[in-house]
Amino acid sequence: MLQPAQLYCINSDCRQPHQNAGNKYCQACGTPLLLRNRYLVRQKLGSGGFAMTFAVWDFQLQRDRVLKMLTETAPKAIELFEQEAQVLARLRHPGIPQVEPDSYFQVASPQRRLPCLVMEKINGQTLQDLTEQYPQGCPPEWIVDWLRQAIDILQLLHQQQIIHRDIKPSNLMLRQGSGQLVMIDFGGVKQLHSFAPTSSTRLFSPGYSPPEQSAGASVNGTADFFALGRTLIQLLTGQSPAAIEDPRTGTLHWHSYAQVSPRLASLLDDMTHPDPRRRPPSAEAIRSRLLPILDSYTRTGATAAVAIKQRRSIKLPNLGRSVLWMLRSIWWMVTAVFATLWSTVLAAIGAIVGTTIAYGMAFYTDWGTNLIAWLSQQLSDRSPSFEIAIGVDLLIFALAGWGTAWGLTAAGGLGQRRRIWSGAIGALAYSIGWFSLHRVQPEGATAGLTMFAAIAPPLLVLGLGMTRYALLRSIAAIVAIPPCIAILAAHSSATFSLWQMVTTATLDNWTFWPCLLFFGLLAVLLAACLSITHYLLVPIVDWLIHPSASRPRSRSAAHR
Repeated sequence: MLQPAQLYCINSDCRQPHQNAGNKYCQACGTPLLLRNRYLVRQKLGSGGFAMTFAVWDFQLQRDRVLKMLTETAPKAIELFEQEAQVLARLRHPGIPQVEPDSYFQVASPQRRLPCLVMEKINGQTLQDLTEQYPQGCPPEWIVDWLRQAIDILQLLHQQQIIHRDIKPSNLMLRQGSGQLVMIDFGGVKQLHSFAPTSSTRLFSPGYSPPEQSAGASVNGTADFFALGRTLIQLLTGQSPAAIEDPRTGTLHWHSYAQVSPRLASLLDDMTHPDPRRRPPSAEAIRSRLLPILDSYTRTGATAAVAIKQRRSIKLPNLGRSVLWMLRSIWWMVTAVFATLWSTVLAAIGAIVGTTIAYGMAFYTDWGTNLIAWLSQQLSDRSPSFEIAIGVDLLIFALAGWGTAWGLTAAGGLGQRRRIWSGAIGALAYSIGWFSLHRVQPEGATAGLTMFAAIAPPLLVLGLGMTRYALLRSIAAIVAIPPCIAILAAHSSATFSLWQMVTTATLDNWTFWPCLLFFGLLAVLLAACLSITHYLLVPIVDWLIHPSASRPRSRSAAHR
């Protein structure tokens, strides 16, 4: 190796860390530059909350290494740092940075002693880097491959009674060339005398650590499974855990962002269950469930190592990157348009089916009349002052709402859930809208139907089970749908027959088609509104709330 033109002082308090080659000691603070007569510090790689990393040349092994220097002076921090050195020194696995038994030492500086740990330099990139290169998510084949490798590493750690406790995208690297997954940053490891849960020093990474670890409670190996599962879900979907977490249950609603096999989805859901008792109990249990998944995915496409290597070798120019970005955008638009069309078709079909069933009950059976008579009697008994006369038109509105909600939920793709409950709430929402319509009946068809559109669709949206930004979607329905219905009511003769049915509470064959037209069109408007909100407004709000997820980060390829 040629002697570098400059050396670097590892003392974090040094004001002039850049030093001329040939100096044995820093000319500014007196800290040694050649450590243990073996390591020559070449440059600073990065710094975190408790440590700094440096590139060093190992004269004995004649290769580049990484030196990690602890900047925190608290006794507990030093204890954890020494523990990290001991753990790494006795572990031998290609997925763990190699550390020699004598790689931990302290360097004397004028101010204090500097704890240092020299370890293997991992050339490659972190999985955090891949979240920035693949914002729409990585292929499932890569996720399965990384899960297999990570479980191999965790099985070794857990057999040695070691819990990593800080698995996240930035602490997982891929070796350049081979694509071997490497777990780094063992500064937070917990040694157990047994695999039973035990108390531990409070250490957690928001979004990745399990609830029991974040609360400072006892943890076991399932904490690593939880963090690994959340890491892989982020890489699979392109969504940060915080953006898709249900604040009430602590689960992630990620299935609409990625298409994977049911077995893989079930395994990731179990690994990230908030209750540690519901997670897989061991790495071997995960491996047994992973084997059939591996068989299905290893036959489809290249591994992550090959694909990433090919990506690097291409070295796309700016024009090529722009074309790639444009193709991805076009694919996203095609997907969004198809999902929107599918939602509008099923919502319209649901509304038409619900309306048709209601007409059938009213015209060809006594069920509709008997049901309305019973409901009218119940309201009269409980509220004698109730002035609105209930007719079979209420049944039309209720079943139209049921069909619309059922169709929207059946379409999927927008985060809808609870098909049965959403149908019931859809019927309730349209019934409430029917009552509000009668409150403004003297104002005419335009005011009445506009009032209905301002109340019923937003309430229906709240019943679809959308856990992310449900209120935003409901507000969007309030803003967008009533003006469209007002224009329709003011300029369409079809609304006259519909309004006549509402005001007279009578049904005939002439009102059937206007009802189909009105409720079908309303379902189409609602589905379109939900799709626009899902594909445009929700990402904008996500970006505003989590701007750091979309900012480019400057990071060294060397591990911390």
